[in-house]
Amino acid sequence: DSPATVDQIHRAFGDEGYWRARIDRFGGGATTLDYLTVDPSGAVDVATTQDLRNDLLPGPLSKAFRGDLTVVRAETWRRGEHTV
Repeated sequence: DSPATVDQIHRAFGDEGYWRARIDRFGGGATTLDYLTVDPSGAVDVATTQDLRNDLLPGPLSKAFRGDLTVVRAETWRRGEHTV
């Protein structure tokens, strides 16, 4: 449960300030906001890229993945009924 309403959450997802704060808190300087668009229907498309440099990975992962890794996340949020 959340104290925020669905409308408040959806509005936040369309706000660049929300994403910048989220990246600052959880991604530090290793994550970038690649794009954020809100279409006329209110659908939000957002993408971030997280740089996982090899020297930042835990030991077993740094051995399994010799080079640097990047994680690209693309999300779309829109109003309506959805089934997952």
